[in-house]
Amino acid sequence: MATVPIIKTIGLGQGILVWASFNLLSGWASGRFGWFGMKPEIPGDPVLNYVGVVLCLVSAFVYMFMKTTPQTSVEITVIVNGPTEEEPLLTPSAVPVRETESVIYDRLPPVPKRVIGTVMAVIAGVLYGFNFTPIIAYKDNHPEASQNGLDYAFAHFCGILLSSTGYLIIYCFAMRNKPRIYNQAILPGIVAGVMWGVADMAWFIANDKLSETISFPIITSGPAMIGGLWGVFFREIRGKRNIIILLIAFAITITGSVLTGLSLSGASKNATVTGSM
Repeated sequence: MATVPIIKTIGLGQGILVWASFNLLSGWASGRFGWFGMKPEIPGDPVLNYVGVVLCLVSAFVYMFMKTTPQTSVEITVIVNGPTEEEPLLTPSAVPVRETESVIYDRLPPVPKRVIGTVMAVIAGVLYGFNFTPIIAYKDNHPEASQNGLDYAFAHFCGILLSSTGYLIIYCFAMRNKPRIYNQAILPGIVAGVMWGVADMAWFIANDKLSETISFPIITSGPAMIGGLWGVFFREIRGKRNIIILLIAFAITITGSVLTGLSLSGASKNATVTGSM
């Protein structure tokens, strides 16, 4: 729900960078300290793990120093004054025309727009960090249940499908049954959804093999870097200064991910649920 407003306020590159950083923080912290019924996961080398996570978070603040140029409008095809049931379908009034969509955040001053986009990216990232929490908490507290994360993938995806359908229905009601459908985005959206599903299944496996304290800092660093590269590709991130900041952030992110991976050896899960919320 927040994706489009985030992209239109702070851009694709910076939006993913901020989202991924706080996704990392909430996912790592919930696993490390045992929030919401999960058992705390202790890395083999806590010092390396902490240093790696801190570096990944520092990179998030470095990203925020970049000045982005997000797109403020999008050209869409809509039907204006469409025919009624009594009128023929092929009339001049039913010919698609080009309009430029303008929404409230397009008209905001630069600073409030940047603040709103950043706050939305932070909230989205934090909530996404709890993506696997119900599954892991259930496995931790029910030893007789399957410990294979992939066994819960179908239910997980069904929940996403039902939620998305609910949001679409609410949107249709809010638009009085005149939703704006971007035809050219349908097929790419399906392809992106399949790719995301495959990646999420790989994340289930990573959580099983590595634990959240290791998998989240490593995995969430990838989207942040790719988001930055997309920002350069779409010319949201421009200029020598911004490119230098981006490269510095990349270096910090990679270093943090490597240190986090090195902290895996001897990782264990506490038998008690101390520190849970």
